[in-house]
Amino acid sequence: MNPLKLYSLALLLPALTGCVTPNESLPHHVYKDSKEFSTTQTALPSMLTQLTQRLSHREEVGVIHLSLQGGQLSANDKQHIESDLSSRLLLPIELTHTPSNTQEISGHLEVTLVPDTCRYNPSVLPVSRQACLQLRNQYLSSATPSAWHQGLTYIESSSALSTGAVQRLHNNQLKSAEKQSVTGED
Repeated sequence: MNPLKLYSLALLLPALTGCVTPNESLPHHVYKDSKEFSTTQTALPSMLTQLTQRLSHREEVGVIHLSLQGGQLSANDKQHIESDLSSRLLLPIELTHTPSNTQEISGHLEVTLVPDTCRYNPSVLPVSRQACLQLRNQYLSSATPSAWHQGLTYIESSSALSTGAVQRLHNNQLKSAEKQSVTGED
């Protein structure tokens, strides 16, 4: 093959491959999840508690859209549903209700969360994930009435205590708090 053709082909190939690269996927800007459900008016609060149980362990800022069709909900019932979900999850609730004469209530629950945010952070400054988890545990312990009387189970995910215990075992230095002196000297 002619060296001139080989040289021109070598210059042309990168330009062609740049034109045919596949579309790159953009990072997710929001997390969305939705659920359809059907229940009665008396079982509606427990159904909503069950459906939103996993959201109490999330940290992101977002909004919940709740659309109910059927049943006869009073304005007081709607207010109670919104305030219960909002205080338990610390997320804004957008509730729409279309009344009908049936006892069956069908609903659509849609959750939209923004990643890398902390809904438990009262300031506008961003906090780390660990600080957000601590703020979440503080909020859950103060917002749950039973936590005042009986306490609340500690929700742990990669805490410094477990990390330190693994590190001490990794270095083959098994230590116990009972064996440590008060001053911290070994």
